[in-house]
Amino acid sequence: MKRACSYSIIISLLMLSISNCEPVNEPVSNEIQVFTHVNLVRMTSDQIDPNQTLIVEGTRIIEFGPSHIITIPEDSNVIDGEGAYLMPG
Repeated sequence: MKRACSYSIIISLLMLSISNCEPVNEPVSNEIQVFTHVNLVRMTSDQIDPNQTLIVEGTRIIEFGPSHIITIPEDSNVIDGEGAYLMPG
């Protein structure tokens, strides 16, 4: 449980770094971040989807789904979230 908590804190901090927290005068980066093998916490239900991959371009989620189905774009920054939890915020 302690390890899962540590992973969720790390993933939350990573999501903050790619959120709308950049200064207004800076252009928004279109860098693609990919979080693989995460447990996706849905905010619309009590469900947690295991082993998901989430693709973020700039500040927008562009695709998510089971890790074995999602194709990872070339030249993306891949973060292996094995055992970690990811939630919107």
